[in-house]
Amino acid sequence: MPSDSTTSAPTPLRITIVGAGLGGLTAALALRQIGHIVQVFERSDSNPEVGAALGLQPNAMRVLKHFGVQEENMKGVLLRGVVAFDYVTGEGSGRSFAPSGEGGENEWSLACHRTDIHEELKRTALDPAGGHSPVSLRFGCKVVSCSPEEGDVVLESGETVHADLVLGADGIKSLIRTHVLGHVQEALPTGITCLRTVYKAPPRDGSFTGLEWFDEGIAGVRSVPSQGLPFRMILCYPCRSGELINTIHFYTETEEEMDASITPITAAQVRAKFADYHAKFHRLLDLQSHSGQILRWRLRTVPALPTWSKGRTAILGDAAHATVPFLAQGAAMAIEDAGVLAGLLPLGTTREDVPARLAVWQDIRKPRADFVNRTSVEQVAAIMSGRHQNAHGNTRAKLAEYDAIAAGRQAYQDKFASGQNA
Repeated sequence: MPSDSTTSAPTPLRITIVGAGLGGLTAALALRQIGHIVQVFERSDSNPEVGAALGLQPNAMRVLKHFGVQEENMKGVLLRGVVAFDYVTGEGSGRSFAPSGEGGENEWSLACHRTDIHEELKRTALDPAGGHSPVSLRFGCKVVSCSPEEGDVVLESGETVHADLVLGADGIKSLIRTHVLGHVQEALPTGITCLRTVYKAPPRDGSFTGLEWFDEGIAGVRSVPSQGLPFRMILCYPCRSGELINTIHFYTETEEEMDASITPITAAQVRAKFADYHAKFHRLLDLQSHSGQILRWRLRTVPALPTWSKGRTAILGDAAHATVPFLAQGAAMAIEDAGVLAGLLPLGTTREDVPARLAVWQDIRKPRADFVNRTSVEQVAAIMSGRHQNAHGNTRAKLAEYDAIAAGRQAYQDKFASGQNA
């Protein structure tokens, strides 16, 4: 109902977000658009989202579009299906994905380079024409401690930042997670290593041959799993308007790699690990590099945690539920976290309201994110045992139907809207 002239405008929350990755920036732009005052502190000096690409599923795109993200600015490529190849014979068979909901073209998954997503999120969060105060984004600011009950963080410089709400979007090695839990919880290894790189797509003049298998058939993902153990799989797909090819080689890690951090690896080493693969799949390694190197990553997960919140502080995204990529829902879960939270924190939410809102948010989000985490890990076990089935089936369709914006708004109406302006 409209307010009369004697009613003062609602006071916005002061919100601190630690981490400027995809989850942190989505939360920032969502809460900014409601009218809250948002500061984001990022320890790196520039863009933290470098390296590989990812698939944005329809459930993620629904949230991003709601908050004004422009799909065309992310330069994504529609993923209409997957072609799975026999790693020895090179023969392939395709399966189309059904679009989610009734949106047709707008409800397909979208393959985007992380940097392109990050730049569009940053543009939307910082846009002075976006309504309300733009997000304050501070790079090169490392948070060294947090008081969850009070909503305070301390920077490496010694500065203390006071807020009504602190969100830890600081990734798999989250400092804020430690303060919320009261102890260190390390991410756990899965036994799988991935080799990530991005190549420039070959010129269209026919001067580069041998990648016909990548271009022919259903537009989307190309998957080349081995049979039995040890597990190996090549996964690749186009991004950045088709100008780049994101490529990942997965394999069961060896004992000497179990304590390795992120390290570079050569194309020759990749060929050696996949030596029995059909020669046509090695042509990827002959493409011109875009990212400059192939990086070896150990895949880790954050186990199901007892809580994601304490007082005025919560963790989201990889800090709360980092998982493996075999359901292609990791980024979507972080984006959904932000979408639901925004629905629970309309303008007029007070500092005293925050702990109860975070508790309801956790009740909504934790079962779903824990399911995705657990199911993704189970998919790893299926692949490693040679029983691999593509994850983009009924589970994919069910996950893609979720509307995080509606879920947050409905929870607010059910729990908190009585006697208040929604």
